[in-house]
Amino acid sequence: MASEIGIINSALRKLGASRITGRNDGSRNANLADDLYDDVRDRMLRSGKWNFAKTRAQLSRSLDTPDSGFNYIYVKPTDWLKNIAVYDNDAAVGSVSFNIEAEGYHSSAEELYIAYIKEVSDPNQMTADFREALAFELSKQFSTTIKAGKGLRDRLEKDGDIAVSEAKSADATEDQPEQQPEGSWVEDRAR
Repeated sequence: MASEIGIINSALRKLGASRITGRNDGSRNANLADDLYDDVRDRMLRSGKWNFAKTRAQLSRSLDTPDSGFNYIYVKPTDWLKNIAVYDNDAAVGSVSFNIEAEGYHSSAEELYIAYIKEVSDPNQMTADFREALAFELSKQFSTTIKAGKGLRDRLEKDGDIAVSEAKSADATEDQPEQQPEGSWVEDRAR
């Protein structure tokens, strides 16, 4: 069973550093992990369109009035990390004009549906290759504070980039290819 501590200890092991028993066990490495883990995880989640982190929602309208030229403000979900797509229908077809601002989505659509990357805090919902890429990214972040040598940092950078690339590649192969709209030349040739 995967755990945050397992991911953190994998990162520490890559540095040859002491393992921790918990994010709050009082050790220097635990304090470092507690300080960085959530931010690094969320940054990694934002870096791609990870299938395990994709979700959809119908947004509710805010009572506030936008000053952006749109009619409504729609509230972002609390677990929102990154937008993927916005629609004005639950069939997820077509497109709608919008802006994302601090207080939410600004749009004139009567209803707003989104596909987005959500915050995933349970490592068991993450794929194994994402967890490995996350451990490499954590080890790179830890390396300065733990005072790893330049050679080790360079190796972690290289191996981490490979881990992220492999994780994104594996994740992408699980998707159905997006259907691209046919261009006008296809219609002309069909005549």
